[in-house]
Amino acid sequence: MQILHAITQTDSGYTLKVWEPAAITKDRVRPFLWEMNLSAATTDEFEFILEQINLLHTYHTETSGIIPLSSHDVNRIDIGNPLSESMESAECTTSCLCT
Repeated sequence: MQILHAITQTDSGYTLKVWEPAAITKDRVRPFLWEMNLSAATTDEFEFILEQINLLHTYHTETSGIIPLSSHDVNRIDIGNPLSESMESAECTTSCLCT
């Protein structure tokens, strides 16, 4: 499905609203799967964000499928461990380092 966005001028700069449309159902009361709202001083700052969202959406669309989990017991993962300790002990199944 297509990702939509809207840029609106505000008193302090601009806002970017990005969302993935979806049909309203008995479990979904709003017409989107997800929505994100960001603020910036100029619209130039949104170009990189929109490019990254498009790349992620394209990658997800091309590779959508079930990703198998590792075979160890996910109930035994120690969430309190830092990422490096979890990875060393093979207790970490996924990681996302966002900057």
